Amino acid sequence: MPKYSQVFLKNDYTALRIAESVNDFDCDLIVEIGPGKGVLTKHLIKAYPKKLLLVEIDGRMVDCLKAKFGADALPIINADFMRLDLSEVFVKNKKIVFIGNLPYHCATAILEKALLFDKFGGASFMFQKEMARRIAARPNDKEYGYFSIFSQILSETFTLIDAPKSDFSPVPKVDSRVIVFKKKEDSFLEEGVSLKKFLSLIKSSFSHRRKTILNSLSISMGLDKERLLKVFEKAQIGHRIRPQNLSIEDFKRLYDAFENKKT
Repeated sequence: MPKYSQVFLKNDYTALRIAESVNDFDCDLIVEIGPGKGVLTKHLIKAYPKKLLLVEIDGRMVDCLKAKFGADALPIINADFMRLDLSEVFVKNKKIVFIGNLPYHCATAILEKALLFDKFGGASFMFQKEMARRIAARPNDKEYGYFSIFSQILSETFTLIDAPKSDFSPVPKVDSRVIVFKKKEDSFLEEGVSLKKFLSLIKSSFSHRRKTILNSLSISMGLDKERLLKVFEKAQIGHRIRPQNLSIEDFKRLYDAFENKKT
């Protein structure tokens, strides 16, 4: 297995579809995360020669990319995306689209960082299929959880294409799926909701997902059940259901009830 546990996309048609997925985005910069050997870069540089920037952690891949496209063909940042201060690196940009075949071990962390960046305009990311199902899941789905809600309150999401394990080298143990994220402009978060507090509530709710929402919050937040029952009553939410049965709107009412309770 290569350094950094990389698997490289080798299906050119899949790469083309991913590159084309950002055609309708309004942005002034496209950032490819982990370009590797450049199978996706090849299509992006053709379509967006003046807008493209690469972030690659592996110095050997940086050398490979420079040899393939030319040392001065496009800007490359040789760094770990998770260690970059995005506000500092992209201070001159207004709206950024992120794209890439994400490393399985840090895909969710990269997704969080990209979606929470205030200049986020959209993204097209490849995940292992299990994670992609979690992101796209809806209430009452067994896959529905924190990342479903996190992704859907900040963006519109849809599945672009599946990529079987045979599309990669070396061949991984799992299949992959590409999800496209479009920045949501009408999020309820603009109504005075603290994103940090709301996400904390979601994490606490799903921390014991096999338990009822009442028991999960009582354990994770260390709150008395009698107090929580009053919050559920105010939110008009049954306390015996499980967190995966609650919609985003239900969690918004629960959040409001908690905030009103505190005041």
